[in-house]
Amino acid sequence: MIIRYEIKCRFCKKVTGTLDIPIDSRKHKGKTFSDEYFNIADSRCSDCEVKYGTFKEMEEEYRKKVKDDYEGFIQCMKRNNYKKEEFDKEVKNVV
Repeated sequence: MIIRYEIKCRFCKKVTGTLDIPIDSRKHKGKTFSDEYFNIADSRCSDCEVKYGTFKEMEEEYRKKVKDDYEGFIQCMKRNNYKKEEFDKEVKNVV
C-alpha cells in the first residue's frame, strides 16, 4: 500500500510537496503521520520564506555565531516559533 503525504508550509499550510510512502497497512493502521515522522525539519512556501526567512539561512547563521550543534539550533528554532525576527533577537543576545 502507498500513501501520499502532503508536505505543507509551517505557516500558511499551502502544500509545498508530496511524498509517496510505501507502508505496511498492518503496522500503520490508525497511525497519524507528521512532518517529524518523516524527518522533515521545516517546510515553507516561497512567500513565507520571504516573510519569515529560510531554515537553511538561519541554521548557517546560528552555527556561525553561536557555534552550537544541530540539536541546539532546533531548540532555538522551537523557542522562537521558527520565525527569523524572533530568532535574530535570541542569536543577537547570545553573541
